[in-house]
Amino acid sequence: MTYSPSDYQPSVLAMARQGNFQAIAYWINSILAPQGIHIQANTGRTGKLTLMVNFPRTHHRQACLTARQRLVRHICYRLWTLNSKAISEVRIMARVAGQRDILWRQTVRISAPAKSGPGLRKATPASRSRTAKRGAKQERFNLLRSFLLNRLAIAGFLLCYWVIYLETTGHQAAEPPVAAVSPAQVQEVNDSNGQEKTAIAHARPQPQNQVFTVPPQFQGQIIHEATPPANAEKVVALTFDDGPWKQTTEQILDILKQNNIKSTFYFVGQAIQEHPSLAKKVVEQGHAVGNHTWQHPMENIDAATAAQELGNTARLIYEATGGVRTYLMRPPGGNLEGDLANYAKQQGYMVTMWSADSSDYLVSAPLIVDNVLSQVKPGGIVLMHDGGGDRSATVEALPQIISALQRQGYKFVTVPELMELQAKWSAMTPLAPTPGWESAPTEGSPTEGSPTEGSPAGVSPMVPAPTELSPTAPPPSGQPSAHPQPLNFQQPEQQTWENPPANAPHSAPFLDSPPSNSSPEPPAPAPVPNAEAPPISPAPFVQGHEPDPAVMQAATFPIQPELEPATEYAP
Repeated sequence: MTYSPSDYQPSVLAMARQGNFQAIAYWINSILAPQGIHIQANTGRTGKLTLMVNFPRTHHRQACLTARQRLVRHICYRLWTLNSKAISEVRIMARVAGQRDILWRQTVRISAPAKSGPGLRKATPASRSRTAKRGAKQERFNLLRSFLLNRLAIAGFLLCYWVIYLETTGHQAAEPPVAAVSPAQVQEVNDSNGQEKTAIAHARPQPQNQVFTVPPQFQGQIIHEATPPANAEKVVALTFDDGPWKQTTEQILDILKQNNIKSTFYFVGQAIQEHPSLAKKVVEQGHAVGNHTWQHPMENIDAATAAQELGNTARLIYEATGGVRTYLMRPPGGNLEGDLANYAKQQGYMVTMWSADSSDYLVSAPLIVDNVLSQVKPGGIVLMHDGGGDRSATVEALPQIISALQRQGYKFVTVPELMELQAKWSAMTPLAPTPGWESAPTEGSPTEGSPTEGSPAGVSPMVPAPTELSPTAPPPSGQPSAHPQPLNFQQPEQQTWENPPANAPHSAPFLDSPPSNSSPEPPAPAPVPNAEAPPISPAPFVQGHEPDPAVMQAATFPIQPELEPATEYAP
């Protein structure tokens, strides 16, 4: 029995070897069907074979992802055994049956023996020789590369070891010494004719060993503002708390630099620890810095905690800025209760408060501008924030505040510069003697009632004759406490003091905040006959100095509580 060619029917493998995608799918499905996996085959426009793997429906999608490598290797091996020239590149995609989401896809190139078998030329001795030479060259190149890489690794190891040794032992490379020159020093150079002299300023000083301090009469005192005379230049001090802060501090520094303004920044220790470079940049641009504690505690703290808060922050300021020391301090939230303010005064810090609160931690930019412009006055200290949260409103309002104050004729100074001006103003306008007060004696001419040996140097021109108030000593009997009562943040209404009676005693201390309602009122002494208070110039708001009743009757003193932001510093 004979068969004609027309009776021949190729097998599934033969059709699959010829590139029939339906035969390929049928053949692979016959292998993977027991596993519950179904394969769909197709050829795209480029002629590449595309296999869609349909996993059975399952809740464990991770199992389908895990089986990817084994399944791809299995399919590629089956296609390789076909030894077909028509199958060269296969694209495999997987999904769960009934879903459109593709779990994974992978493209594989099949190098079957049929592609290179018939086209291979028989190796000749010459070709073998060329191959051997090429292999020898490649081997020598690999050896040379390994040798160079090993030597480079050894050199890098020795260099790193030497650098670590230098840093550990402290042996640094010798640098040429640089003489410290203050900006006040000038050098006079004669010109060619010898008739004119030119003052040449020395190089700008570096932050090393720089100290931010105030005149002695303001050290250990609480300052709210300065009181310039009527004909003095209008000055104001801008201050920024809770920094340094990422982006915000840099933006504020750029604004101040564009307007050639110097201000005062009160740093938080934890913020310096996160951004030490920003703290150094503030000092390098000529701004003053102050201590704002380490963790920004809003509650009352004891003396031991106060020592840690101020000491750790002072140390970090010194390290981050390259040797800067500061004797400016501002308590968080303006809290003068507890032992923080008292400890700061004992250490010689000037406790800096404010006379204009921007409330930039609560309101938008237009209200910030309105708050500052409505409260600012000559000699004032403006409170703003560059850290502690989102301060984009402060950045937006600052150029408008600067422009408005410049149009009003204000000049911007730092807090130390403001206190230097206050010392000059006090020296220019000496106070006339009044009953119950005496002028501070000059050096070398002691008088009755002058401070005894051991009294602090550089007292204010006004010194109470009967007693001497220290920052930590309790007030005399019959006088209210010098510590303010806690402010009620739920009621930000303005609080004022009532004007004292005309027969108020001259020894009543000037407080920084209204006295408590529970504190006993001092007994009113008998009025002094024919005692008229001569006119006196206003004195700075310094705790421990007692103003004349004539000044107290002239105005009331509003107290604005500082509203701190809701976010606090985590310990």
